[in-house]
Amino acid sequence: MGFLKLLFLLCFFSCSVSASLILNVDSKTGKLQGAENVLVAGMLYNVKFTAGSFYNIFGNKENLDANSVLSFQFSQALIEQVLINSSFGNFASKPSLIEGCTNINNCAILTPYDLDYRGASPEWYVDGFTASVSNTQPSFVGSNIRNPNISSQFNWVYADWQSVSVSEPHSFILFLFGITFIIYRRILFLKRKV
Repeated sequence: MGFLKLLFLLCFFSCSVSASLILNVDSKTGKLQGAENVLVAGMLYNVKFTAGSFYNIFGNKENLDANSVLSFQFSQALIEQVLINSSFGNFASKPSLIEGCTNINNCAILTPYDLDYRGASPEWYVDGFTASVSNTQPSFVGSNIRNPNISSQFNWVYADWQSVSVSEPHSFILFLFGITFIIYRRILFLKRKV
């Protein structure tokens, strides 16, 4: 029975995939530039915070990584996993520690999900959800419509999300575990016959 437990444990630990959240903090400035392995809706993503024009960062709306539901989930994941006070920095209470935000009171990180032309005097708008941090109130997620060029706003940045490819266990390892188990069962069968 000990062999089966060992076989199970070896298979479990060699086949399981785990990834730890990594905060990307500039070592010189202490500013949070983004994060790796953020868990959102059961998948892992990397995020980078970038101030600038929507067009310079994403190009057009076909390059957006989110729909409205995923944009909300991305923003919620930022609040729960990334924009927290930790030994790496007080990102929930010091907004100026977030890359691109220079306002000491608040910062909004926008995850866009659409770009369209509308309004009374039509102009381009970016729809998205924001993860907002402030030194005066708790962090929250909100829905926002912004001008595509937020580079001039010192308390807004874009969140650029990329999915992470997770490697699967090698088939050969699984095959070897299967063969080892079959051989073990055969040996047990032969011992019982004797």
